[in-house]
Amino acid sequence: MATAGYRPAMRLVTFVERVAGDDPSRATATEPWHSPELWRTGVMADDEVVDLTDDAVGLPADMVALLTGGEGALTRAAGAHQSRARRLALDA
Repeated sequence: MATAGYRPAMRLVTFVERVAGDDPSRATATEPWHSPELWRTGVMADDEVVDLTDDAVGLPADMVALLTGGEGALTRAAGAHQSRARRLALDA
């Protein structure tokens, strides 16, 4: 029996899309993972990350903005796995 006000768990993530040729072992201050303007929000769906900033979902790239976006933003995030939003494989 579900309790009112609770939803199934979802894993929200902040990510930077890896560019071909990136070598994460050679991180410097100029690399994308050190540049918050390149970070995006996503939600895990099996072995993929669904990009919540994709136009199909239209949520903010900043995690704080997403979390303070209220119930509507979290509902859209929870349903993103059913959208046409871009997906990134975890092994890519």
